Amino acid sequence: MNRPMNNVILDIETLGKKAGCPILSVAAVMFEPATGRVGQTFYARIDYQVALQYGEPEEETLLWWQKQSDESRQEAFGGKACPNVVACALRMFIATHCAKPRVPWGNGAVFDIALLESWFDRVDPQKDDQGNDRYPGHSGMSPTCAPWCGCQALMCAPSRLTVKSIVRWPMPCTRSR
Repeated sequence: MNRPMNNVILDIETLGKKAGCPILSVAAVMFEPATGRVGQTFYARIDYQVALQYGEPEEETLLWWQKQSDESRQEAFGGKACPNVVACALRMFIATHCAKPRVPWGNGAVFDIALLESWFDRVDPQKDDQGNDRYPGHSGMSPTCAPWCGCQALMCAPSRLTVKSIVRWPMPCTRSR
């Protein structure tokens, strides 16, 4: 019998290395570290022009992106989703597929998770009853999304962790900040 997974690894592509930079894509994969079992996946690419409304790019990172392959740049900068839609969908993904207590994993303590928290503060801020920030994975959090955000369109599937297994979610952006 498969136990519900409570570990989620998060990965982002950004236009900087510090909190406050724009995020271009978000990926999340449910997994069980003891067995190596991989579960549901989430991947969304954000519209570059809209992403810029939610953060300040860092020149060093922009120069780094210029040195990457055409394919990598197209993947990073070719998104169509609105940041607030992606934030809503990521909240829903974690609430739906991640058992409690939720254990987020990322690239060190100061990158993926810290930058995502800063991004949520700008894109989709939410507070609990005591006025504390609520982020995906925090205990007791239930997803709340604006009715226009289209969370019902969230696409995810069980898979093995490969590039082909990450589901594309190209919901076009129709709303700006």
